[in-house]
Amino acid sequence: MKHTLKNTIIAIAIISAPLASFAANEDTSKSARFDLPTYTIEDIASLPEPTHNPIPSVKSQFVGLTLKVKFTVNTKGQPESVRLAKPLSSYSDVEKMTFASQLQEQVKNWKFEPAIDTNGNAIAVKVIMPVQVIKKGKAISALASLVLDTGKQDRS
Repeated sequence: MKHTLKNTIIAIAIISAPLASFAANEDTSKSARFDLPTYTIEDIASLPEPTHNPIPSVKSQFVGLTLKVKFTVNTKGQPESVRLAKPLSSYSDVEKMTFASQLQEQVKNWKFEPAIDTNGNAIAVKVIMPVQVIKKGKAISALASLVLDTGKQDRS
């Protein structure tokens, strides 16, 4: 039974290498609604690959914090409809809100190789990017990966 990207919520593909190690911050803005064509999972040959991802700085007080950024990578490899999975108002303090807002703004400037369908055409796909702030030795960094969001294609 085929599941369409429009009707299932399954995190099926995580890009194997972290997208970025940050040292960072975030913002919110409303974006226009639009619909993407429906693809079956079998129609996607490759996921978006990051080519340019500026890195914000991370404070040690954010160790253990995980944020999720949702966006669409369009056919030109540009992020669209970038938003946080949780509203800024849900963060416990102003500094976490600021970090989340700056991260969201930073993602808007990232560049990707777009996802490719099995016919070799660039396609737009909706993704979720979990970002986790970690401590490695004395260094504080943030790890991120892309997860294909196979839920509703509504970009509101």
